[in-house]
Amino acid sequence: MKIAAFNVKRLGWKKVNNADVRNNLIKIVSRYSVVVLLEVMDKSGKAMNMFLTELNKNHPYLMECSESLGRRTHREKFVYFYRGDEVKMIKSYQYEERTDVLAREPYILQFECPNTVVQNLVLIPVHTKPRGCRGSKRWRNYVVFVLMNVILSLFVVFALHQLLREISVSLAAKCSTLFTSYFF
Repeated sequence: MKIAAFNVKRLGWKKVNNADVRNNLIKIVSRYSVVVLLEVMDKSGKAMNMFLTELNKNHPYLMECSESLGRRTHREKFVYFYRGDEVKMIKSYQYEERTDVLAREPYILQFECPNTVVQNLVLIPVHTKPRGCRGSKRWRNYVVFVLMNVILSLFVVFALHQLLREISVSLAAKCSTLFTSYFF
């Protein structure tokens, strides 16, 4: 099972309707069991429905979209595409922050993965701007995934623990208590 996050830089009807762009995106998404696209600007959902139809010609995917998120006129969606024969979405949650720190609150999905070592997977995409976080420069542009209930080797568990600690330290200063308010 492969998982990816992809910032598609203002993906909307114009890009999806362009056959070359659409076909390249389909090639990328088709490599993965679960993909979350960031910076989707498709208020009506028409572009993502068209993309899903074209994507499903190669391999059947399901789609889950957040509401349009953001401040004022600049609004984006998180859009997940996942293979229903490999994973099952069991829960979604739209994080609602109490302070106005995040430009776009994460749209969190939990998956059941019956055919892998990872039985339960929670994905929390955090799309940050370099000027929006004062934390470590190393992490501030990354999309963060939190893997929960994972049974892996001790090395991977230790590496994940270290990564999460580094991320939480760098993001906590600016991005509140995102992870603890819902999962911990």
